[in-house]
Parts: sequence; structure tokens; C-alpha cells
Amino acid sequence: MITDKSTCSVLIDWLQYTVAEASFPDNYDKQSVEQERGIDFYTHVQVFSDGRMVLRNPTRPDMKHHIILNGGTLANLDLQYGTSPFEIVRNLSQDAKVSRIDVALDIMDGSLSFDELADDLQSGRAETRAKEINRFEGLKNNGDTIYVGSPRARKRLRIYDKAAEAHLDGMEWTRIELQSRQKYAQAVVRKITADDFDVSVIPGLIMGFCDFPSNGQWTSVFHGMPVVLSVPRPESDKTLDWLIRQVAPALARLQYEKPHLNAFSVFMRAYNENLNMLG
Repeated sequence: MITDKSTCSVLIDWLQYTVAEASFPDNYDKQSVEQERGIDFYTHVQVFSDGRMVLRNPTRPDMKHHIILNGGTLANLDLQYGTSPFEIVRNLSQDAKVSRIDVALDIMDGSLSFDELADDLQSGRAETRAKEINRFEGLKNNGDTIYVGSPRARKRLRIYDKAAEAHLDGMEWTRIELQSRQKYAQAVVRKITADDFDVSVIPGLIMGFCDFPSNGQWTSVFHGMPVVLSVPRPESDKTLDWLIRQVAPALARLQYEKPHLNAFSVFMRAYNENLNMLG
């Protein structure tokens, strides 16, 4: 249920691109390991401690370097180095070719009716050109998930119970995520890097692919609720609320998607660094 306590934020949850030479800011961790096996036609896979993946094939310089930053990695880069995913996209080199980008809208303290959404899609009340619709109910105790579009499509929407997926009992957290590939990914990047970029671009991209104009809960989110960037800077008198409602879910997401990483240690490292600066 969407109420006056529900909040919305937007984020980038996946970024994949190719560049002539992979480079990162100087403050990023240099430690990495080489995987024993390659991926696709890339023979070398370098994985950094923060989750960055750099794919190379020294025998095929025409393939250039391929970088994969999944959702957990992007959250980690934000927490560990203070580099937001939107900043990463805006700072991509001129020769970067983005092959995939996932943008998402998170609803905190609010949920949509998956039964109503599925019924709207099946009855034709939803507006989308996608032909393939799939719903998975409580698969592996991960909550409801609705897919709009084929896994092979260059655009695909996923609506799911993020709290259930992250096994966060007693929390309402719904994610609406649009995956874009190839030319559609490049188009999303152009939107994000435009001089007049506004966070409302992300809801607009989602509705441009799939909209539920007759669904009251959906329209109350997309047409009536203020949208902010994920994990905004807290106001001094609301720090505790911010920690509980924004940082804790981000840490949970990071720990769930990167189980080998101690998310709390990452947070405490950043906390101590900022504390030292204040002292």
C-alpha cells in the first residue's frame, strides 16, 4: 500500500561499458585478482576488491576493455569512495560505449499490488509494446516478481519485492527496474548526461516503456510523489532516521549482492575517515 509515509528514490543498479583502456580514480583500491576462466571471448577477467570487473583479451585489441559494475559494486563505490553511480556515468570517457544500464525507482515504506499489476498487463489496461509477460510468486522465498519483456530484449522491466529478496522482514521496499541494452543503453546515458538532467527522467523512462495509467497506486507514485536520488545527504536533525531508512537498506543490499564483502566494515571505514576529518 502506498501511503503518505512512502518515499521514492532513483538509482542506477547496473553499468556495463567498453573503453579503449580501463582507468579509475586514484583513490580506488588497486587490489585485484585474476579469475581462472574468461567470459565470452574475453580471456582475462580482473576482479577488484570492491567488485569492479575488467574484461580483456590481449590477443584481440579490437575488443578493447569491458567493464562491469553490478548493483552491489555501484553501491560499494558510493559507500566506500563517495562516487555515486550518476557521477560515474557523467564521467565516462568520450570513447566509452555503454552496452547495458539498469535504472530503478525504489519505493520505501510502500508496496504495489502485484495482483493488480498482473491483471492490468493481462487485460490490456497497461500500456507497453512488450509481448512477453511473466510473473513469479514467492520463488525461493524472494517475494513477487513481474517481468515485462523478454530476457533477450534490449529493454526489459522488472517489478519486484526488494525487501523479500534481501530477506528484510517487516520492511516494505518495492523496486521498479528498467534494463536497457545497446542503443537503448546509449540513449539512457544521453538522458543522464544532459545538462538539464533531472531525477524525474528515470520515472519517465520507466513509464515510456510500461505504464499503468488506470492503476491508482502506480499513478500516485509516478505522478504524485516527490523523487530524490538514492541515499540523499541527511539533514542534521534527521540523521538517525536517514541511517535507518536509507543507509541500512543500502548496506543490506550491498551485503546480499556481495556476500564476500563485509558491508558494515566498509561503512565503518568511511565513518572513521569522516570522523577524523571532523576532528
